[in-house]
Amino acid sequence: MRSQGGGRKWSEALFGPALLAASFTVYLKTASPLFRFSDAPELATASWVLGVAHPTGYPLFCLLEKLWSFLLPLGNCAFRAALFSAVCASIAVWLVYELCRRASRLRAPAVFAGAVLAVSPAFWRQATQSTVYSLNVMLTTLLALTGLKLMGAARRLKPGKSGEQEQMPHLLSLVGLFSFLTGLGLGNHVTLGIVPLALALSHPRESLRLIRQRGVTAVIVVFLLLGLAVYIYLPIRASTTPPINWDNPSTWERFWGHISQRDYRFKQVARTWQETVSVTGKFLGSVYHQLGLVGTGLGILGIVGSLLLSPRLAALLLLLVGGNLLVILLYGQGTYLEPAYCLQSYLALVVFAGQGAAFLIGWARRRLSGRPRALGLAAGAVSIGLAALVAVLAAANFHICDYSRNLFAYWHGLNLLKTMPRDSTFFGETDTALFPLYYLKFVEGRRPDVRLYDRRWRVVQYFEQNDPQSNYNREMRIIEEARGPVFYAEYPTVPAINIKLFGILLEAFIQRPLTGSANFRLLYANFIEDPAGDIFIDKWTRETRAKYFLLWGHQAQLQHEAKRARRLFAKARSLGRENAGLLNNLSIYYQQGRMLQEAIDAMKQAVALAPRNPRFLVRLGILYFNAREFDMAIPILKRSLKIDGQNADATIYLANAYLLSKRLDLAERYLKRTLEIRPHHAEAHNNLGFIYRQEGKYDLAVKHFKEAMKIEPASHLPYFNLAVVYALKGDKENALKWLRRGRRYMSSQFVDSIRNLWEFDNIRGDPRFREILSGGN
Repeated sequence: MRSQGGGRKWSEALFGPALLAASFTVYLKTASPLFRFSDAPELATASWVLGVAHPTGYPLFCLLEKLWSFLLPLGNCAFRAALFSAVCASIAVWLVYELCRRASRLRAPAVFAGAVLAVSPAFWRQATQSTVYSLNVMLTTLLALTGLKLMGAARRLKPGKSGEQEQMPHLLSLVGLFSFLTGLGLGNHVTLGIVPLALALSHPRESLRLIRQRGVTAVIVVFLLLGLAVYIYLPIRASTTPPINWDNPSTWERFWGHISQRDYRFKQVARTWQETVSVTGKFLGSVYHQLGLVGTGLGILGIVGSLLLSPRLAALLLLLVGGNLLVILLYGQGTYLEPAYCLQSYLALVVFAGQGAAFLIGWARRRLSGRPRALGLAAGAVSIGLAALVAVLAAANFHICDYSRNLFAYWHGLNLLKTMPRDSTFFGETDTALFPLYYLKFVEGRRPDVRLYDRRWRVVQYFEQNDPQSNYNREMRIIEEARGPVFYAEYPTVPAINIKLFGILLEAFIQRPLTGSANFRLLYANFIEDPAGDIFIDKWTRETRAKYFLLWGHQAQLQHEAKRARRLFAKARSLGRENAGLLNNLSIYYQQGRMLQEAIDAMKQAVALAPRNPRFLVRLGILYFNAREFDMAIPILKRSLKIDGQNADATIYLANAYLLSKRLDLAERYLKRTLEIRPHHAEAHNNLGFIYRQEGKYDLAVKHFKEAMKIEPASHLPYFNLAVVYALKGDKENALKWLRRGRRYMSSQFVDSIRNLWEFDNIRGDPRFREILSGGN
């Protein structure tokens, strides 16, 4: 860390702390006073109550944040947690300065790199709320600095016993520190494991030399396990059943399932190659949004220059980027890219940008050597230019990173709790629905009478087996034991309980407030009314507001206010334009309101966002079918079957589309396929019988009509169709028998429609025919 002059002036040592202080000041100004829609309320709550957070549990983060909150009795615990992230982020900025200073031995590029990281939007946002990523970036940078120092010591290791004996204590202390930091860091976030792997691959000779030294392997194992020992917190604390107890990892099986992210397996290696290419492209494009145009250009220059002049450092940083990108690609669904997952990559690229600035300064020095006045002017111009770039980035990102007045997540949770009747039971499935409630209930002590259950992630109460039927049975027992109303945060699978997300709030608002709170209308207005233009609304908040408008529009629909419902639905669609699930629900309400074209448009937008979701494709196909646009319905339904070939809804609607298009051979093929998937599908049997009747295959038609009748004995269609077949065969007695049996299930309109059907010409003259249709036996 020494400068070219052989020593480091005390004034130079102030640049790092100055960066830390400036960064912390900015983060303090923009920090969330409570929390946003994210993991923040859950992590703040888990830390405060010393619970078990979502996988992998983040024991180091929870323990450190609890200690910080205890030592800093300032404001509420969510704000203290945000300040903890701010401190970690500010230290990370200082460490980036030190890392760049080590690489270039120049102050200005190092200050520039640290400042660019500080004001990059992804890093800034994490620095102002309770999340694990700021601590992870800090530990990543600290580990990289320690690792480079360790590799330098291994490189300078003198051969011979006397040289080794003299240097081994210092070397072993560095090995122990590096191993301990690795284990400890893995107790915060598993992606920290990328750093030692990247260090070993970028310094293979030094790594082999280290491993061959006596005692090094033992020190690595001992201190790595010592750092990893922080995970012991999870089973110990889980055994005491804290309020937040995700997966209840009190046994070895549950503990391993929790830290291995068993519940998140559906997200792992879940992308197609097309989605992988798309996410990679988004990742590369995101660099520009984080570093700006000039910063990106300097980063590219830094990569090229470092490969030529500092290949080991370049290899370390590139491996860090590559490893981070690989983790991103192996974890996730669809084409969505979460910038917070990319912070290790942005960290490495910021260092490259600092290197690029250093190379430019070095080139200018060589060109202006011997001309001190010109060199001084150039140095001043470069410093001013780099400072101006940081100022421009800070100004551009301030609006989208300032959450100091954004209280939507808190209001949302407060609205839900305030409008629930006493002794309510609330089932949730999403972080948006539940995480604010955890904070309000377990930290602020609001509504202790309300019971919270997480149907999907098993947070508050553990569902003993990871089995849908077992969990369903347990859910039903909870409902049976409930002393008050039961509410669901999303559309439930349990039948007959349909109070949906925000419906409880809207119902209370429209009919009568249940809380008696004078602030209820104000809280509600904070969500419905458009906020002031200087408050940034992130994606999650927009989508939550969209759900409010969605359910508010549905209430207007139930009150037969069609124009008002259409206007509110349009607002919901505008706010929720990036949420495929919300658009799917919106299309359902449009369809209920007989706004078929709007339902199709909303569903097309949902499919565009989730092109490989078979359920969405089937719904869009069904909507086209209902609009009698069979040419549009058929390819959509076929596309869904390529993704999920066992979807009986897709096959039956595809068959019916072909049937109504008079393509009986294809209709027959897909009706048979429906029966392969679901042998007791009454409609498939009935329609297949209709095709055989059309083709004159009367015995086959009778067989399928009788199967349909067994499955749905109260449906009039099988009886009617059997009567038609027997009438066409000339079997008058059986035709009258089946017509008589089915008459009780036929409406008067249906009876009127069959009086003059030509298929009954053979029995129309029989007085029993007229007697049956008139209602006699």
